Amino acid sequence: MNPTVEILRDVAGVPHIYADSTNDLYFGLGYAMAEDRLWQMDWLRRRALGRQAKLLGSACVQSDLVHRSVGIAEIADREVELTDAHTREIREILESFVAGINHYLDQCEGNLPTEFKLLEYEPEPFTVRDSLAILRAQFWSLNGRLRNIAIAEAARLLPEELREAYLTPEAPETRILPPDAAYPDAARLNTQPLEQGVVGMGDNSGSNNWAVSARRTASGHALLCSDPHQPFWVPSSWYEYAVHGPEDSAAGAGHLEFRACGEAPTARSPGA
Repeated sequence: MNPTVEILRDVAGVPHIYADSTNDLYFGLGYAMAEDRLWQMDWLRRRALGRQAKLLGSACVQSDLVHRSVGIAEIADREVELTDAHTREIREILESFVAGINHYLDQCEGNLPTEFKLLEYEPEPFTVRDSLAILRAQFWSLNGRLRNIAIAEAARLLPEELREAYLTPEAPETRILPPDAAYPDAARLNTQPLEQGVVGMGDNSGSNNWAVSARRTASGHALLCSDPHQPFWVPSSWYEYAVHGPEDSAAGAGHLEFRACGEAPTARSPGA
């Protein structure tokens, strides 16, 4: 009996992938993702590998230099070897996911999304290394301050006293207030720019998540926020989907790789 992969879309266009094996399930996810986001996926690959400027011009040279200096491609190469040596199951899922992308690419037969036509090129087939490079470039984008890293490394050349003074923050502070700490005055925060009202937030960056207890909010409900430093992209940096297989049953969103989060769906219906 030949394996079957079924892709159904709900009323919002979100793909729900059904399969009887885990490898087939992620083959279907790769196919659906390519169907919806092929050019974005190729651009993310080019960003990760430092190959944007060839197509998009001088505005991307700096980004290419940074990603090549960080060595995203070399990191991805090493991680392919690690999946070979220690995690065969994950490697098989990665291979299935990439095979799904390439199967969609083969079926396009030159009828590619508009962006490829405007830029007059065709994408290369995807590899496991490409998928890992995209993931590592995403990790780097959450931490990517190459200049700060380089300056800190250069500080090692300073005499010890100067080095210690240079690397000591001017205003070290506790980001999460202890229970008995006074909460900042709301009126002062509302009348001053954020970077002046909250110490340490002048660069508009932040950690991946933060929380405020119910007793410190105007609504009386707790707040949980995440990814405050993620930029808005069109299309979004998130991809919504659902997978239904023998080992996975989840619906949520991933960062253009197959990491799902959310609640397990309860019905096998494209309109659910």
